[in-house]
Amino acid sequence: MEAIKNHFKMLWRIFFTTIVVFLSVLAVLSSGCRSGGGSSATIYNISGTVSGDIQQGVTITLSGDGSGTKTTDAGGNYSFTGIANGSYIVTPALAGYIFTSTSRAIRVSGANATAIDFTSATSADSLYSISGIVTNSDNDGEALNNVTMTLSGANSGTVTTDTNGSYTFSGLANGGYTLIPSLSGYVFNPSSSSQTIGGKNITGLNFTAEVNPTPTYIISGTVTSSGAGMQGITVSLSGLGIESVTTDAGGRYTFSGLANGTYIIAPTQTGETFDPENSSETINGTDITGVNFINTTTVYRISGKVSGAVRAGVTMTLSGTASGSVSVISDSVISDSSGNYSFQNLANGSYNITPTLAGYTFTPPKLVVGVSNRDITSINFTSSPQ
Repeated sequence: MEAIKNHFKMLWRIFFTTIVVFLSVLAVLSSGCRSGGGSSATIYNISGTVSGDIQQGVTITLSGDGSGTKTTDAGGNYSFTGIANGSYIVTPALAGYIFTSTSRAIRVSGANATAIDFTSATSADSLYSISGIVTNSDNDGEALNNVTMTLSGANSGTVTTDTNGSYTFSGLANGGYTLIPSLSGYVFNPSSSSQTIGGKNITGLNFTAEVNPTPTYIISGTVTSSGAGMQGITVSLSGLGIESVTTDAGGRYTFSGLANGTYIIAPTQTGETFDPENSSETINGTDITGVNFINTTTVYRISGKVSGAVRAGVTMTLSGTASGSVSVISDSVISDSSGNYSFQNLANGSYNITPTLAGYTFTPPKLVVGVSNRDITSINFTSSPQ
């Protein structure tokens, strides 16, 4: 009897030990699941270069939604890795040096932030200025204020001349620059000036202005097909000037700001031909209008009318395939207040016309129309309430 008791005690200890081990393993597994099961967030890089008087050894500090410091290498390069999406500020620093940008705000959003660059200078004495005066030659050389001076090159920016006609760009590093003056109604001499800063300020960079003696004119016209304006046609101008515009919903186009001279105007659209192919026009002190072009590509139209319980607002859907084409053509128009509708610029082929409007049925529900070298009219439908 005592042996049986001892046997049951041993079995109970084994059972209890097994339960304890099982619960311990379960707790470890549960802890692993709560910790994310080994998954990690998507991370990115912030990188850039320091150029200028010093490149190597510049401390780059990262702050914001993350923090850290890096030191630029011999080429001025630095990189912060393992960056999550967020907002950051990158700041360069090195004793005895200043930087053209004291810091830069960066937004990381699903991509690396690259080219976060800075330019260094040994001190404020290593940054220079460009300055000058703008005068009005039409007014005995008096100062001209409110002239916009635009600087581009190693640094960029704009300033406006004061009441003395003076302007100054300061804090400029060594390098090449271009300066352009502008004021509505005036032309300038010179029209622009290219300068190179090489260790000293540039002063006396002056400009003279005069009222623009050359008025400008326009050339305008339309591009049509079967009497309707063609929207989205590119019309180019060449000759004394070169530019291009796109026709509006009425097929209209306009070139403005043109001086006296000869120009060539030409519409272009892939697969389309126009009459004339181009037009040579000469401006001589007046605007030129009515320079029109007609689409001569062989195209036709399908038209008809909706009558019955409802006429206006019916959606007319066209589908089908032009002869010799492998692409399906589709379009839709809305019937007008009298029930009229029309599809323009159709090549020869077979087309389906289907009317639809919620709450109504149509007789016939659909028509198949063949276009063969002529317009197709009177493709009519009758509406009825459902």
